[in-house]
Amino acid sequence: MNMTHHNNFNSIRDSIENLVELKFVFEHCLNFFLRLPNCSIGVKGSLASGEVDFLSDIDFVIFSESMHLPQISSLLVKQISSIGKILSWFDAVHINKPNLFIFYLKVNDKIIKLDIEILVNTEIVSASLGKNFLILNDERRAFEDQLKSKEDIPSFDLLYQKFSVWLWNIFCRIERGEYFQAARSIDFSREHALLPVIRKNLGLTIMDGHRRIEILFPPSIIDDLELTYPKQLAYIELIKSLFKLIEIFELNWINLKKNNELELLFEIKQIIKKHVEIRYPHGFPE
Repeated sequence: MNMTHHNNFNSIRDSIENLVELKFVFEHCLNFFLRLPNCSIGVKGSLASGEVDFLSDIDFVIFSESMHLPQISSLLVKQISSIGKILSWFDAVHINKPNLFIFYLKVNDKIIKLDIEILVNTEIVSASLGKNFLILNDERRAFEDQLKSKEDIPSFDLLYQKFSVWLWNIFCRIERGEYFQAARSIDFSREHALLPVIRKNLGLTIMDGHRRIEILFPPSIIDDLELTYPKQLAYIELIKSLFKLIEIFELNWINLKKNNELELLFEIKQIIKKHVEIRYPHGFPE
């Protein structure tokens, strides 16, 4: 480890000093990875951000050009089974990440979730590095060079276009009576469009989604966001949540862009309103 990487290690070690089981798993895994040939090692998530507590995961990112995934996965299972009882482990093919291995370990009376992402190609390294990322070993500079050029900032104009048309998709699901899917789509639009705009306006990490918003957002925004959750899976409640989602986005978009150019959003909102009025020609019930 160079001095910077050594300081990163000390920072993590200090943050988990009193978290016995977490520290035990972290140090054993790190020692194992350090013994692998030509291996770059990093961590992300709460260990990197310093927001670690006894419920935190351990998120390793490992880069190695000299090993193949089947070879690495068998080594991982063998090594990790020596640390604690493996309650369950699997790869994350369900989220299209077959190179991410997820372990649930029992150590003493604690359950530790351990994520290990194995990268074998520098072209996919950048996509795996979040804003909160610490390098622990990187003699091949697989991480160092990518971090310097990485900008994890979405195109807000594209995000605005996506959000606008997603509203129509949400409405279609509500109109068809697909209420569970509609509620899930509202969640998706909130996390992937509305929250990044709010976070940008507040000067926060943009792509952290719902993480710690109860602490980071002003109470007034939290109160408004609660209204984007339907009280029940019923047509009226979902429509109310949808229009509240639109209202909050409009206000935050105007604040972000310093203008009220919302033609696309307004056009789609008006179309949805007309469809709702067919059901409720005498006014939308409160």
